[in-house]
Order: sequence, then C-alpha cells, then structure tokens
Amino acid sequence: MREINAVAIPHPARRAASSNWAMAFRTDGMDETTSAVILCVIEHAPQCIRHDLDAKDEAIRTRAEVTLAAMIVGMLREGSGEAGTA
Repeated sequence: MREINAVAIPHPARRAASSNWAMAFRTDGMDETTSAVILCVIEHAPQCIRHDLDAKDEAIRTRAEVTLAAMIVGMLREGSGEAGTA
C-alpha cells in the first residue's frame, strides 16, 4: 500500500492483470498498468478533491485538478521506479 494525502491506496499493478475495469478504461497508447494507476488514484481521491473538482470557482477547480494530476504522476513514477526523481 502507498499513502497519498493520508489515503491508503493499494498498488494497482497487483490487480491490473485480472481487472475488467482496467480494460474498459484503456485508451490508445496506454498499457494496463498505466490505466490501472490512473483509475486507482481517481477511485481513492479524497472527498475534498472530488468536491473541489466540481467547484464553480475556477481557482479552486484548477487547484484540485493539479493536485489530482500530481497524485497520478506520483503513482506512475513509483510504478516505473522513478520515485524521488524530479
């Protein structure tokens, strides 16, 4: 498990091979693991981020989008062994 903003997220690569939902999410150019990472982060996003993504205020919405993107990038880097590189 990996902690992101105090939310426990199971590493998606462990369940990517057997998950139908990961296949449904796949798009051209994305492998199963990448799709699974993105879905896992979105599924486990804290409620405050989900709420802010729906905000009318553009600044709040943008902050939530950037936060979610950073969470996804962090998990993708961890999965590719790039953790800790900037």
